[in-house]
Amino acid sequence: MLVSAVMKDRDSNYHEYRNKLIDEVIKNSDRSGVDKTSRGGLRFNDVPLFGKFGGLGLDSIERLQGWVISCVNDRFISSSISHLISLRMAENWFIVNRANSGDWNVPHMHGGSFLSGVFYVKVPVDGDCGNLYVMEPSISELCSGGKLFSMSDLYEVSPVEGNLLTFHSSLVHFVGPNLSSSDRISYSFNMVPFDPVTGCDYSISSGVEISSAVKELLRGMREG
Repeated sequence: MLVSAVMKDRDSNYHEYRNKLIDEVIKNSDRSGVDKTSRGGLRFNDVPLFGKFGGLGLDSIERLQGWVISCVNDRFISSSISHLISLRMAENWFIVNRANSGDWNVPHMHGGSFLSGVFYVKVPVDGDCGNLYVMEPSISELCSGGKLFSMSDLYEVSPVEGNLLTFHSSLVHFVGPNLSSSDRISYSFNMVPFDPVTGCDYSISSGVEISSAVKELLRGMREG
């Protein structure tokens, strides 16, 4: 397996900005941002990246971004290499899977990124609103040309409001349909490793030599 499990964290102060965040997301979400991975639902795409919110009045979104960036770096970057490598937000968006709609997200992966994640902004309490399923392919089957996935390879996570889940971007994942009577809102993002001194991204393309710092980060995720 590439990773042993989906990593879980929680914002213990989420209640302080929850309601304002939900209002900001609903106000900015529509059908125009829905992409091919969504079956129904609304999206708020092209969310400004952290530090570029000036005057936009999206304070709660900026607070969430800041917490996610800090939390992810604290989890995955050891203090011994933090001067060599950090993880930055490459892109982020919100998804609203609507009440009584069956809105869901088809199996997909996030190519070109290193780490992906989801934060649960609003989770209905009155029914099945859609679990997250992450597929972990068997390396042996990958090399032998056998079937890559089976139901036993699915890592299933039930959404919990205020929780953050992170996983390697190469893992195929999908979200079940919202069958509840309330909207389900989630925040998704992709992160890439970069050099905090030069501000340049490290390449994670196959065949490209990467620094020992990135190799240590990759090894840590495989062993985590």
